[in-house]
Amino acid sequence: MRILSYIGFFGFLLLSSCEEPFSLPDANTQIVISSFIQADKSPIVTVMVADGFGEIVHSDETDLSKVLITPEGEDQIEFELVSSTDTSSTFSSECIIEAGARYTLLIQTPGFTDLRSITEVPDIVSLRSPDDGDIGPGGGVLPKGEFFHLPIAFDDRIDQKNYYHMVVTIQNADDNLDKVDSKPAPYFLRPEPNDATPFKDRGLMFSDKTFSNDIFSSVVLVPKDFVATYEKPVVTVELRTVSIDYYNYHIQNSTPKSGNLPNHGSAGVIDNVAGGVGLFAGYSSTETSYVLEF
Repeated sequence: MRILSYIGFFGFLLLSSCEEPFSLPDANTQIVISSFIQADKSPIVTVMVADGFGEIVHSDETDLSKVLITPEGEDQIEFELVSSTDTSSTFSSECIIEAGARYTLLIQTPGFTDLRSITEVPDIVSLRSPDDGDIGPGGGVLPKGEFFHLPIAFDDRIDQKNYYHMVVTIQNADDNLDKVDSKPAPYFLRPEPNDATPFKDRGLMFSDKTFSNDIFSSVVLVPKDFVATYEKPVVTVELRTVSIDYYNYHIQNSTPKSGNLPNHGSAGVIDNVAGGVGLFAGYSSTETSYVLEF
């Protein structure tokens, strides 16, 4: 699960500076959370404390937090503390998040206001490859010109506005797949949705504005020169169907694709937390992989 990798984003959102730092009274501190819950995975929640300047600070109380999640129409589930550092406490539960469900999060930390948030986990959308492209003698996809062409397609969910995050990673094939080291891969999507917005090196964010209730078909183009640095390259295309809170947060903090886009993140902080700061957001994920060869 990749939830913990997002914790750094909140540092970016919350860090601020002043010419002459000084300590604020404890009354100005507040709880900060980071939790991206994924369908078919166990949830993880990280709890921190920020001072009046947004600096993450040490607090003994976060380890004592009571973290509860409630699936709609079901009983509360209490999390257990699984790890902690000088500035954060991480909680988890063995329950499995279900796609298509709504969840309420409650965090009670001694000395702080109770924190509450609600998110939905979208239904899973099946990602598929309509064809395998040009196949080489070893069974892998061959490049066309300067790129590997990886066809993808999925059916947009009906009767609602949908939001997506496409992430492409590359790794070397290994006998023990659990130990494969995957890294973000640069790519282009052709055709690309009109509202597609890059999020740093973590893929494209887009909605179904131009293909609602229809099949979306495209080709992922991965540069051949980049792939050439891998001995046994395997590229994985992951399609996340994300909640509106997940989408808005990433859009606000994305790198503008052109001068016509606003500099997201330049003002304000998107969150969906009452009684604190942070984000509680859900997503479901599906993926397909391609073995590449030259």
